[in-house]
Amino acid sequence: MTMHVRVVLLLIFAALGTCSKSYRDRIPNGHNVLDPCDHSVTWPAVGHDSRHPHHHIKHHLLQFGLDFHAAGKRWTGALCRQDSDGDGRTNGEELGDPSCQWSVGDTPSHRVSGHPGFNEHTYCQGLVG
Repeated sequence: MTMHVRVVLLLIFAALGTCSKSYRDRIPNGHNVLDPCDHSVTWPAVGHDSRHPHHHIKHHLLQFGLDFHAAGKRWTGALCRQDSDGDGRTNGEELGDPSCQWSVGDTPSHRVSGHPGFNEHTYCQGLVG
């Protein structure tokens, strides 16, 4: 493989890795969201149905990812108040911004308490059987 091809591949992979990281910076506790069924590991691709999606395309998005996209890929009061996963807790409550006051660069007022894309009560139990 030529040096030119290696450099191009490196740039492509760096760009892909930066995309999800920058989105994680746009939600409270975006780097601290835990796997809904295994709280010992984080879930880097918060809006996706896979911890590490191979392709960042729409059909791999969870409802939270779709809602985030619809909100202009930014944290808004409306997105904060939504319950994207239908578990009875708002996205803000799960991500540590229950009063919907967080802005990019701020420290969230609370710790992350759930994953806004998965209803942990039904999703994790479905995996156990």
